[in-house]
Amino acid sequence: GDYKFNIHSSTSTVANRVITFNIRSNVEAMRIDSAGNVGIGTTSASQNLHILGTQAGILVEGSVQGRIILRDNAATDANARNFDLVSVDENFKLRKLSDNFASASDFLTIDKSGNSTFEGWVQLKDNKALYIGTANDLSLFHDATDCRIRYNHAVGDLKFQINDNSDVMILKADKKVGIGTTAPASVLEVQGAQAYA
Repeated sequence: GDYKFNIHSSTSTVANRVITFNIRSNVEAMRIDSAGNVGIGTTSASQNLHILGTQAGILVEGSVQGRIILRDNAATDANARNFDLVSVDENFKLRKLSDNFASASDFLTIDKSGNSTFEGWVQLKDNKALYIGTANDLSLFHDATDCRIRYNHAVGDLKFQINDNSDVMILKADKKVGIGTTAPASVLEVQGAQAYA
C-alpha cells in the first residue's frame, strides 16, 4: 500500500534504531530517532521537534486562544520560570505565568493594528540607538495632552512640550535655544511674563 509504519534498525546498534512513518509510495513523512527527537520532513532531527519544509510552520488553534508555554525548570524562582506566547482577544501577548499556570502577567501586547504595549521598563544597552517613526523622527510622550519630547529629523528641531503639545523649550538645528519662543534669535532667548536669563 501507500502508507507504512516502520520500526527498524539499520544496524545492531541502538543509535540507529528509529520509528518512521511513510506515505505516498514509501516517502518518509516523520521519524522518531533513538534519542527521542521527532523529525518532520527531515531524517536528522537536531532538536526534540525539528520541522523542515519549504514553508514549515506550526499552527496552534483554540476556540478561545492559541497558546505556547515555555518553562525553565532550572529557574530558582518558581513564579518566574513560566512564560507563554498567546493569541487571545485579537491580541498577541508575551506573558509571565505563575508556577501553576493559574495567573498571567502581561509583558508585551501587540493589538490587531500593530500597536505595542510594554508592561515594564525598556532598556537599551550602551551605544545602541532607538529610532521611532520615519527618517529617524522621535516622539516620546505620556499621552496626547501631557509631556512630550519630539525630534523632527527633516527640520532638525528638538522640542519639549506640555499640555496639548504646547512648546516649552526648543533646540533649533542652528544650536539656538528658545524658552517660551519657537524662534530664538540668539543662542538663548527666554520669553514670558517674568523672563530671566
